[in-house]
Amino acid sequence: MTCPQLLLPGDIFRHGEKIYVYLATINDITHAALIIAPSQISQIEGVLRLQSNRGSELLFAYVTLTTPPFEKHGAHCGRSTMPNDCDERYVPKIAQLNDEDMQAIVTLIKQSTFLPKALREGFE
Repeated sequence: MTCPQLLLPGDIFRHGEKIYVYLATINDITHAALIIAPSQISQIEGVLRLQSNRGSELLFAYVTLTTPPFEKHGAHCGRSTMPNDCDERYVPKIAQLNDEDMQAIVTLIKQSTFLPKALREGFE
């Protein structure tokens, strides 16, 4: 079972204590980007700089959002598979990403080799 198909790519919803951007449902698996706070982005950027300096593969994929009221928040796509309990109740849409943010996420997904292949192919 998956999240209700009433959600469209770019819809923002709450599941438990977290807020997500719905990306797609592919082969009965719901994919969503976790919205992270601006303070978490600063921490992530520090880790990314260390990984880059060491020549490590970067395994964190996010976009900084411009959609109100989530400006300067991040949409993290690295763990896009939703928990199995996502369909226990209706997941209401609380907002919609603007076109620029959704296009940035699509571009990130297409370019990220470590995201699920089915998700990448779903946006081709």
